[in-house]
Amino acid sequence: MEKPEKECEDALHQRIIRARTLRRDLDIADALRKNDSGIEISWLAEDPASLILKEAGERLLPEAGLLAQGNEKLEDFTKEYNANS
Repeated sequence: MEKPEKECEDALHQRIIRARTLRRDLDIADALRKNDSGIEISWLAEDPASLILKEAGERLLPEAGLLAQGNEKLEDFTKEYNANS
């Protein structure tokens, strides 16, 4: 197999894994909501996952937009973030 074909195949494989992981995470979120109707779930994701989450009616953190701008701004934000608040 030529290298470009292998890279394309690897990229496709990674996309499939990410899609399955996102589906699993959405299923977990649904189960949590069934267990506790008052739970609030916010997501931190970048495209294409953020688009899928929006279509599913999920709430994205405003900081999700920072993912496209690179990790430096996101790391600054996470220094002050408390996931339990």
